[in-house]
Amino acid sequence: MQEGMLERAKVITLHTTRNEIQHLKILVEKQINHSYLKKYIQKPVIDEQKILFLHTILSNASIPSHKKERYLITTMLVQIALDTHELVPERIDVEEGTTEMIQGQLNVLAGDYYSGLYYFLLSELDDVEMIQILATAIKKINELKMINYYLDTGSLTEYLNNRKRIESLLITEVAEYVHETSLNRFAEEWIITNVLYCEINKLTNGTTKILGKFIQHIDDDQLLSEKVDNIKRMIEEIPDQYNVIKDCVMEKITEEFTNTTWEND
Repeated sequence: MQEGMLERAKVITLHTTRNEIQHLKILVEKQINHSYLKKYIQKPVIDEQKILFLHTILSNASIPSHKKERYLITTMLVQIALDTHELVPERIDVEEGTTEMIQGQLNVLAGDYYSGLYYFLLSELDDVEMIQILATAIKKINELKMINYYLDTGSLTEYLNNRKRIESLLITEVAEYVHETSLNRFAEEWIITNVLYCEINKLTNGTTKILGKFIQHIDDDQLLSEKVDNIKRMIEEIPDQYNVIKDCVMEKITEEFTNTTWEND
């Protein structure tokens, strides 16, 4: 009977958390809603896993409640700006026409627009320190992207380690700032695992960019298997105060990752 009550409580908590994540996602979407951008550029992908970690970290942080939501929204705006800049082609063949060039320019402008929004929202809080935290994180991320750009095709391990930091650095820097770092290592590992899972699923239509030139060096089944096994081990070490994170991650692994080849072996 007690087990049944605990299970029901877990289901209710997961449902509540999912609703909170969706609410925060809508708030972010409202900030980036712009009729011209919607018409001419690809709709930004808002990573719910990153919202989940930011929400958990900030909820446990000892900061004023009115800042928690604003910090999450501004951090996600920075993430969206960085992701939008990633859509700009590395090389544009002018002879093929101007469409690709215009699209690239629009993505640059859109990324800059999203960046400007985060400065504006934090300026309303008069929070210069948080602006500096995010600006420093952006600098570090861009430096890591440059390192990865010039890595040769034999440096897959270094590439993935850098990519892990690129994908999670905004979250870990915010966590450091609010003195809530217990989830940092797990956040890094889960976020890169989730990103790789999404990217490997794109291989069939050739839309992946993150794996790029290393694609021929990757056994995707083995890579994901190792990553998920590591996540499952790490979950056992997470403090009980983060049970929601554990449950959300395991739910996603069970519902989505089970369709991959290595889960059916």
